[in-house]
Amino acid sequence: MGITGSTVLPDATSDASPNVADFSCLHLTRRQAAASLADPLGGPVRGQSATASPITFETEKAIMRFRTSGGRTRRAMVGVGVAMSTAFTGPAHAGTQHTPNVTEFPVTPSSGPTFITAGPGCTVWFTELTGNRIGRIRNDGKVTEFPIPTPDGAPLDVTAGPDGAMWFTEFLGNKIGRITGTGDITEFPIPAPDSRPEGIATGPDGNLWFTEGAGGKIGRITASGEVTEFPMLTSGSSPHAITAGPDGAMWFTDPGGNRIGRITLTGRITEFTLPAPKSSPHRIVTGPDGNLWFTERAVDRIGRITPGGRITEFQLTEGRLPLDIAPGTGGDLWFTERAANCIGRITPTGKIAEFAVPTPGSDPLGITAAGGTTVWFAEGASDKIGRLRAPHHARHGHTGCP
Repeated sequence: MGITGSTVLPDATSDASPNVADFSCLHLTRRQAAASLADPLGGPVRGQSATASPITFETEKAIMRFRTSGGRTRRAMVGVGVAMSTAFTGPAHAGTQHTPNVTEFPVTPSSGPTFITAGPGCTVWFTELTGNRIGRIRNDGKVTEFPIPTPDGAPLDVTAGPDGAMWFTEFLGNKIGRITGTGDITEFPIPAPDSRPEGIATGPDGNLWFTEGAGGKIGRITASGEVTEFPMLTSGSSPHAITAGPDGAMWFTDPGGNRIGRITLTGRITEFTLPAPKSSPHRIVTGPDGNLWFTERAVDRIGRITPGGRITEFQLTEGRLPLDIAPGTGGDLWFTERAANCIGRITPTGKIAEFAVPTPGSDPLGITAAGGTTVWFAEGASDKIGRLRAPHHARHGHTGCP
């Protein structure tokens, strides 16, 4: 099924240096799920108040509370474990951070921008979980939004496809979507019902690979829409994020099993159990050093795993709730800290820098790098897309993050 339509927003911007946010409003309540389904965002949603660490949610209710009134798509509007060795290192903050430049661009209110990625032609694309749209922002801040055909589809993750289009998951719609640069959308249903597709990434075979959080499977879809599903090895698995590894395989996180997984292009799965129990690994990427890097949201760590399975963990300050992670262009990696309302950067040796988001309680979720020292991120609670330009010489330290 295809659809074309868009919302173009004015180029409203607010340049500001990071400041200390009101952190008292950021420690939000998390609820454990009766059905043991992993929360696709790995933490609080709007309307919840504070606790400390349960990692699962009653997913459908949480998502529906997080939706726009009436639960309908708004049409176009203008203006608005095998053998493994491990290592561990503590916090590595040092020095005084130079102030970066942060700009925030508003999107449609109550749209809930979630995950974000670089696209072709110097564009950045993002999902709007509650707005039920796919968004695009240009370097000049111009935002265009495209409604997806399925009502309440809950678009979650998005990636650049091998065909020049962007591909995305529909968490509640149980579909994989494809959108062209002109906004034409095609949707492909997933064979398994209620599979809860979450992460998606392009593989070295020219196909799209995705996770089925509730279905306990890894999926593969061709550019023509043919879907193949590979079941996980153990019950209770809930794969979330997925990325192409440096070894020709796909790597993924499994919060339900507390593991990092690897799947070959023929469907053979290997799993590596994390050292810390219930660490809840969330997002994962291939780093510039040829290793896999991931977030551990329940224990406030950034993890690194070699293709051979050796795991190293880097401790953040307690209460950060790291969520997404992305490789930068200068050899570092960038990540979001939901509870601290900060953007973090980590070097391959574990040196950490942090930058506060100007809007208090913005709930930074997805993050991507797009040239030089420019980083883009989605603010789920404040309905903004942020752009951070860090100083080239600022390698470690922290500004505005307690």
